[in-house]
Amino acid sequence: LGKDPSSLRVAVLNIQGSYGEDTTQGVLDTLKAAGVTPVDQANYAFGVKDLTSVILKEKQANPDVVIATSYPPDTILYIQQSAQLGFHPGAYIGTGAGQTTAQFLDGVKGAANGVLSAASPIKVNPSQLSADAQAAMTKFDADYQAKYNTAPDQGATLAYVGMMDLLKDVLPQAGSTDPDKVRAAALAADQPLGSSINGWGLKFDANGQNTRASVVIVQWQSGALKIVYPANVAEATLQSVTPNW
Repeated sequence: LGKDPSSLRVAVLNIQGSYGEDTTQGVLDTLKAAGVTPVDQANYAFGVKDLTSVILKEKQANPDVVIATSYPPDTILYIQQSAQLGFHPGAYIGTGAGQTTAQFLDGVKGAANGVLSAASPIKVNPSQLSADAQAAMTKFDADYQAKYNTAPDQGATLAYVGMMDLLKDVLPQAGSTDPDKVRAAALAADQPLGSSINGWGLKFDANGQNTRASVVIVQWQSGALKIVYPANVAEATLQSVTPNW
């Protein structure tokens, strides 16, 4: 947008509930660290059928950027009603759930182009993968496309990666389905970055978080979701960040 981050006018929006509220707290903490105070902050209930009042309030605040934590149905509703109400922010950034699925694309069609989101990786630059992971990614993509007639989305990729970690790196070492043995085997697992089809590795910390998992920034370009950041796993360059609605 050609602006210094500290001068950006940012509106923050989220669905109510633990996902929306906890994720949005992370958004607010990040904005504060960057010296940005939101010009508007709003939330709404799960199953909302009309976001007119929320959008009109945002429109009055005149943000450069909207950062939204939402699910596909309310994300679709928000974009459709924003277009109807003539609200066109300079950039729209999601936090993963609502902006990265086939359901979202089906709901908004060409209006998806330009939309950005944080996400777990779906299809990374193959050069960042081991030879085994490259072969597995190619087979998974082909098998998924053949069965569902669409490319795998974020949820499908995460499910595959998690299950393969369990089947290849945890259960064989546990030698049992006893919970304590499975937990011990999981905590002992140690796979480098690039060993999973989404570029991740596997190494849990004491809190059970995979320290070799990370998010990327994706953008809808010509109806396809492309990783645009960070550069080492990017499959496309950043295009105009202004959404096409």
